[in-house]
Amino acid sequence: MKQSLIFLFIFLFISAHAQKGKDYDNKKSTSMMPIVNGLYETINTLENENVEIVRIEFDQIVNKKTSIRKLDAGFTYGLMAYADYRVKQIVVRVSKKEKNEWKLLSLGETNGATAILHLEVKETADYLIEIEVKEFADGYTNAHYGLIIIHN
Repeated sequence: MKQSLIFLFIFLFISAHAQKGKDYDNKKSTSMMPIVNGLYETINTLENENVEIVRIEFDQIVNKKTSIRKLDAGFTYGLMAYADYRVKQIVVRVSKKEKNEWKLLSLGETNGATAILHLEVKETADYLIEIEVKEFADGYTNAHYGLIIIHN
């Protein structure tokens, strides 16, 4: 539970920076500054709360990004996906392969351009992580996003 509260706090802090990020962007809307602004404070806070950051990712997104990652049994993972000011709604999902098909395990809680997900892993295996933009802000068709994965 403590991990959930910490992650929620960090989530709100970093997403607030990203949504105000238009001020940090360049004229072409191609700068990563809006999405990484506040990252140092986020890392510092998480590491001071005895959680381990196991992945930090930043990329451009048009509709959906997927990646496969091995997650280890016995850990509770927290995933935080957030987007810059060009996104109105983002979603994060985790699936596990069963009989050659990906089965949805968890859908994150979405709050606008931020989404968080907690997953208690029972079996070490490869998991599919999907980040999807459900709605862009008016006038935009792409954006930058960040993904932070932690575990206890």
